Amino acid sequence: MNGKDQLLQNILRADAEAREMTSSALAEKASSHAALSEEKAEMRRAYEAETKTLLLRMREAARKSTDSKLDAIETEKIEKLRRLDELSASRTAAWVEQICAAVLRG
Repeated sequence: MNGKDQLLQNILRADAEAREMTSSALAEKASSHAALSEEKAEMRRAYEAETKTLLLRMREAARKSTDSKLDAIETEKIEKLRRLDELSASRTAAWVEQICAAVLRG
């Protein structure tokens, strides 16, 4: 083999090695892309699960708060009705006398 043939062989070998390296790099890139896509999907699933859990906790807290407020309103209503009944009972006799006197006076 002469120098030109040897140079050509070296160039062809370098080209083959470069093609192999490129092919390997492209395969690794595709593999990394697939792995990243799967990791991204897993992160999304985890985030969605956390979000659902958080929303459930928030709903439950809001429900408890609302129930507590409703209970307080109901308690206040019952107390006001009780006081109104007491007031009515204590003043009924006086009101009956006033109404009868007013009717009799004409």
